[in-house]
Amino acid sequence: MATGSLRVRFGEVEARGIALTPAGRDRYDAMTAEVDRLTAGSPGAQRADVAAAVWAQHLPGSELGLLRAGLGLFTYAVADASANVPGASPLALVEAGALRATPIVYEDFLPRSAAGIFESNLTADGAKDLTQHGARRDAGWLSDVIGSAVLEPADLYSAQQQASVDAALGRLSR
Repeated sequence: MATGSLRVRFGEVEARGIALTPAGRDRYDAMTAEVDRLTAGSPGAQRADVAAAVWAQHLPGSELGLLRAGLGLFTYAVADASANVPGASPLALVEAGALRATPIVYEDFLPRSAAGIFESNLTADGAKDLTQHGARRDAGWLSDVIGSAVLEPADLYSAQQQASVDAALGRLSR
């Protein structure tokens, strides 16, 4: 083990992981809230240890498990056209070896990590300064500024998944 330091610029603070279905995102949000609750209730507990226990309890331990539970989004490619099972679901085709599922990976800004950056909106004691008025900065505002619709990531990932399913099933049916 070596000691050292890490320095990143603001825009480099990101998360990477498997893109989640709406059900997967709901589960993730519930697990994050549970980690917060358990950590707050046990001041000596290490957050990473609590999170690992919560994740192990509530999430499948593999990518295939996430696929089976409908929690993650994947792209599909033909792995073995001879293993085709006509009319089967993408999951059944993965389990039969006809398709290979690869998780769609997202990259996102970490709002929890960046909270300290925005402390300028707070008074010295950490409370919100109610004399300051906020500005409307939502997806509609951003769409107006850039002159284009801001798309929902889950919709993009779902479309990417469906396009790969359609292409893979098209190759299998040949």
